[in-house]
Amino acid sequence: MKDLSISQEYVLCSLNKKGKFPALSTEIPVCVLAGGLTKLLASNCIQIDEKNKVCVIGNLSEKQFHLKSLFDWLNTSKPMKIEKITQEYSLTFTDKRLNALVTDIGNSLADRGCVTSRKGGIFGNKFYFIPNPDEVDKVIQKIRAELLENGTISDETVALVSLLEKSHQIKKYFSKYESEQLKARLQEIKEAPSNQLVKQMVDYVDMIIAVTAVAAISTAH
Repeated sequence: MKDLSISQEYVLCSLNKKGKFPALSTEIPVCVLAGGLTKLLASNCIQIDEKNKVCVIGNLSEKQFHLKSLFDWLNTSKPMKIEKITQEYSLTFTDKRLNALVTDIGNSLADRGCVTSRKGGIFGNKFYFIPNPDEVDKVIQKIRAELLENGTISDETVALVSLLEKSHQIKKYFSKYESEQLKARLQEIKEAPSNQLVKQMVDYVDMIIAVTAVAAISTAH
């Protein structure tokens, strides 16, 4: 099993056979950003204060290099509210920052043999990342082993399932019964006193998505 981050696993599982995200999904861009922010939080690169402002507090390690465009932008700006970050990453007409983040994550997956990259689009300058079905299946089987078969649960797997569930991707890989089991298991994990670190990570995901959803609505109006 390749050592992938939340962002890498989420993007890998969210791409379709043509190497693109499903059309018309407003949740997936938000979840790509949420995955990146959650990874930076878990790595102590950033923190979120009581006013929902993101502050850089550490340095990016080589393992998080696929998040460099996001980290560099946060690091060259004053502390920003999550709403502002979301507007830059998922609510703009150009999608410039989001495309840079997805391209960096996609290239890191290509380096590991998890996807095949190709160029296309009107000007031939857009990257598409076609997922390797075997690598996608490894991620899904890891989720199944940890959450449905009572294996050892990692913080990142819990956060990944939260993102997949929030963006309606779970149904692609799990039956309705399994999906309900996963949701119940997530709730159980959040409520267990011994899982405070896991709970914190899930809470981060929930908070980021909730705040970005509000920002999306207010921007639309």
